[in-house]
Amino acid sequence: MAIATELLATFVRYLLTITPPMPATESDAARALGQQRFQQVFAGTARRLKTDRHLIGRVVKDLEQGSTGPGHPDGRNPS
Repeated sequence: MAIATELLATFVRYLLTITPPMPATESDAARALGQQRFQQVFAGTARRLKTDRHLIGRVVKDLEQGSTGPGHPDGRNPS
């Protein structure tokens, strides 16, 4: 849990650092779009966590099997 939290915090800090400020005239539309995207991500995450299709489960399964196929973190194909 600590690794995931630190990774998320690092990503958010990076994202906030590289994102340029927005003109005030666009803030309402951007806020509405951001809210819509947040709801979609939240719903998708909840849906995956209710099944066995969540990312953490797939990574653990790959690690247990020693997989090096497509989708594996090192990107190698089995040989």
